[in-house]
Amino acid sequence: MKKITDRHSLGFTSGLIGGMCMMLFDWISYSLGWSKRLYSETAAGVWVNSKFQTRTFKGHLLGTIMTLALCMLGGLGKVQLLTKAGRDNILQKGLMFGVCFGAIITGLTSGFAINKVKPKDANSNLSYVAASGIYGLV
Repeated sequence: MKKITDRHSLGFTSGLIGGMCMMLFDWISYSLGWSKRLYSETAAGVWVNSKFQTRTFKGHLLGTIMTLALCMLGGLGKVQLLTKAGRDNILQKGLMFGVCFGAIITGLTSGFAINKVKPKDANSNLSYVAASGIYGLV
């Protein structure tokens, strides 16, 4: 397997893979009843007008695309952090980055007045924190 040497490509790739792992955990958490709302529904809630539209196939697709795009952007930041600060304590740095990045993104998407799909229960928000931690670890 060829090693990725370009930092931007590495950031986009790591962000995409981390985002897919995050969304997989989110789907599992939703399926088990830990979370009441999928992350893609919350992300789609920023861009569509109703809760019903977020639960359609197109709403999920829109939310997934937006979530993965933000994860790829976060991957750039994570690669830059590890480049500047070094890779020692990589698990702690990844976990901290993922949780902080997830908190910022969740806060921003939930803080928009137009978002009618923001989660209001503790379990969903804790599930988002755990999913963001997994994103940071990957």
